[in-house]
Amino acid sequence: AALRSNTACLMANHGMVAFADDLEAALSLAIEVETLCHQYLVARSAGTPVLLTDEEMDVVRGRLANYGKPEA
Repeated sequence: AALRSNTACLMANHGMVAFADDLEAALSLAIEVETLCHQYLVARSAGTPVLLTDEEMDVVRGRLANYGKPEA
């Protein structure tokens, strides 16, 4: 169910599943998920992180859409 609208998910006590159109993209996604998990673990070790609302996440997604791409 988690993969119907996502390309990666964490499985409690088992790790993760990530998939993409090719192996390189799937590996890149898996590394991204692992990095985010590490960041969350570090944040948790310092206390309880403040989670963004759905609206705040939409803003972040919008900003990331062109992140690292040259302006036209």
